[in-house]
Amino acid sequence: MKEDDGSCNHMHCTMCRAEFCWLCLKEITDLHYMSPTGCTFWGKKPWSGRKRLMWQLGSLIGTPAVVVATAVVSVPLIIGLVPYSIGKKVYKKMKNESKARRVISTAAAVTGSAIGAS
Repeated sequence: MKEDDGSCNHMHCTMCRAEFCWLCLKEITDLHYMSPTGCTFWGKKPWSGRKRLMWQLGSLIGTPAVVVATAVVSVPLIIGLVPYSIGKKVYKKMKNESKARRVISTAAAVTGSAIGAS
């Protein structure tokens, strides 16, 4: 008996060790929870083989595209924001120094962090 406590629906039979879904009582396959229509408990019809293949191909192509897009956005931000934040910290720490020394130290810190970030 399964308690209605929100725990996992992936169950094991104690007799034969078969894996099954508590919601739809079907045997669990590799795509049972990964596919949008793996578990038909909520009344959705299982997708056809063609539709499921298109979903998987879309995921296969879409995932690298999302990773590349994230890198295209984040890398320039990292390269730009790291030197800026380091320069700001150095500039604040040297508030009691002369203006020339403060500017030179800040420029050196920004340059060094820009080289290190790239």
